[in-house]
Amino acid sequence: MTTELQDTLFSLEEKTDDGGTPPGFRLHRLELLNWGTFHQGVRTFRLDGANSLLTGDIGSGKSTVVDAITTLLLPANRIEYNKAAGAQKKERSLMSYVRGFHKSTRSTGGEYSKPVALRSTGALTVVLAVFHNAVLEKSVTLAITLWATQEAGQPSRFLLTRRDRPDDRRRLLELRPGPGQAEKEAPRGRRCRARHF
Repeated sequence: MTTELQDTLFSLEEKTDDGGTPPGFRLHRLELLNWGTFHQGVRTFRLDGANSLLTGDIGSGKSTVVDAITTLLLPANRIEYNKAAGAQKKERSLMSYVRGFHKSTRSTGGEYSKPVALRSTGALTVVLAVFHNAVLEKSVTLAITLWATQEAGQPSRFLLTRRDRPDDRRRLLELRPGPGQAEKEAPRGRRCRARHF
């Protein structure tokens, strides 16, 4: 590796193509519905492809946001939640984010503790991210819908990917299972929509 290349690895200056546009697919928008302690209502983070800094007090949700993006980009068997905060390996899990575990209560005798959830089984969790490549004028949307069918174990999931063309940016995305999957993989009569511009 050349010294020039090493100097650019951690530079704050963005490398661009000849037209001044940063290359590659860059995160433009992240939407979270019922993810971790982000309870009820959609939380939208608009990054517009720019470098961003996520700051906040301890427990404000920084690692929760990073873990949402990680859930979209990595296979389930490769994810170590709350790694950004340097936490113990099993402190958080996919189920803890879906159910919104936020504290624990002790049994009457104090023998064991049980996590307290913000959401019951059957509530939908959605993580949606839009990536855009300005050089290619193309967008890609990645989304996952999750729901717990029982108190423990792994939540059910439905993944969606969509490559958008410049001429269809105003369509609604419907996060629904395809034909034949509805009864097996999704709660009946439920759907979640996210507007994509």
